[in-house]
Amino acid sequence: MNTHLYIDKLNLIAMASRPNPAAYTWQFQLYLGLHFIAFIVAVIILVKTIQSKPSKAQTGVVLFEMGGIIYIVGFIEEILVDTVDGIFVACITQYFGEMVLFIGALFFVTQLCRIKVPLKVYYGLTVFSVLALLCLMSTRFTKIFYRSIKMFREPTVSIPLLDHNVGFYVVLLYIMVLSGFMAYFCIRDLKEASPLQKKRLIFVLIALGFSWLPYILTVTGITGGYEIPGIGLAAAGVCLYFCFIKYGFFDSQIQAGSNAMEHCKEGILVVDPKYHLQYQNKRIKEVFGFIRDEADMMNHPVLRDVFKGERKTWENEGHIYEFSIEPLAESNYIMGYMLWVNDSTEHFVTMEKIQELAIHDTLTGLYNRTYFQTLVEEDLNNDRIGVFIIFDMDNFKGVNDNYGHQCGDAVLTTFADVLKKYGEQRLYSCRLGGDEFCVFLRNVKQKGEVETMLGKIYKHFDEGLEEKGYGGYTSLSAGAKVSTPGISFKALYTEADTQLYNAKTNGKHQFRISGL
Repeated sequence: MNTHLYIDKLNLIAMASRPNPAAYTWQFQLYLGLHFIAFIVAVIILVKTIQSKPSKAQTGVVLFEMGGIIYIVGFIEEILVDTVDGIFVACITQYFGEMVLFIGALFFVTQLCRIKVPLKVYYGLTVFSVLALLCLMSTRFTKIFYRSIKMFREPTVSIPLLDHNVGFYVVLLYIMVLSGFMAYFCIRDLKEASPLQKKRLIFVLIALGFSWLPYILTVTGITGGYEIPGIGLAAAGVCLYFCFIKYGFFDSQIQAGSNAMEHCKEGILVVDPKYHLQYQNKRIKEVFGFIRDEADMMNHPVLRDVFKGERKTWENEGHIYEFSIEPLAESNYIMGYMLWVNDSTEHFVTMEKIQELAIHDTLTGLYNRTYFQTLVEEDLNNDRIGVFIIFDMDNFKGVNDNYGHQCGDAVLTTFADVLKKYGEQRLYSCRLGGDEFCVFLRNVKQKGEVETMLGKIYKHFDEGLEEKGYGGYTSLSAGAKVSTPGISFKALYTEADTQLYNAKTNGKHQFRISGL
């Protein structure tokens, strides 16, 4: 027996001698049985985790449980084998599982604490793990990991005697750094976390403690020299599973139900409290194009104003989009925000049509009397001088009777087109009904200006009828009244109507003006 290697092994367990299985058979059976139980527990937790809703958090727990199971298998193998080669294979299995479980734990913690870790970091950890395993597998030749691998045989169990070298200590430091990193961010976030989030973070810290506790207990000698890492890892897996179930409520708000969200008509986008993108469905990509994960929405040219509350709608490529934001709260703690993007183009078009119908004449497109009166009264209330004119078409009934209503409608729209050419800066116009129209010439004071305007309107109307082949079918008569301070719409209308009557009874195709 190599006494030096044996003493070195005992030093790793604080000089605590492993009980002789021949003398303590029941202890050894309990020792082995507990690790089989730990294996079964780890498998059950893995299955339950896989059956849960898919998410990033789930991936981390699955990796941890898979690594834990591999490690426990390797440890059981170490207990049962009785050859140096078997011990060597068991060590490789254990380290492989250890590398996988710590990467899974790190991924889970970064998701829980909302830490953005570049993908290349995980690539680097994977490369390191592969290199460490290669060093271990070649250690019999290179001596990088172990200077020697031997074993001490007892009646029913073989004890591995490993003379550690620099590779072992590098891996040990690597695992300690990862554990410290995870513990630091969990403790840091405890200060400002919601009550439920605190419970999750505490679960993670307990899981980290369970991962290291077996080694601490072994060194103290409390376990009687038996190493129990598999039990610690199974307990850690249970803690992460409970943490995941709690944590999964928020994680599922981003991931669960994604199939439904991917196919709904509305765009759905989720950000964290710092407005970094966590989820987007296909509709968002169709509206805004590709947005990378974790992108800062405060740098987006459109969505920045939406999240600031400065934009409720957005027009783009003939579409009108409406936005609404809902906070994702948990125990009064804001965990993020969900943005709904609804294509309201049809709604807005319908509303515009309804509004058009409410204020416009359906045939001519001019204002109806109600809205026309509103516009004129606004000018009168602001003491803006103008001229109120009523037009009537001479012998229009004969047009309908002799040429049909289609011809009559064409005549009406011809006159409406003449009035529209002047624009609202010059005049307001409306169709009262039938062949009667009203106009309010804005900011007109001189009689000559009014007469010139009416002359042009008459001329353009006659020319329009000629172009359409309706020349001579009808003509215009008009009565006008100049507004004065304090005059009402009704008074204007009454006086203009009187002047219209005078124009029609005095030969038609003429106009009369009162007040100039």
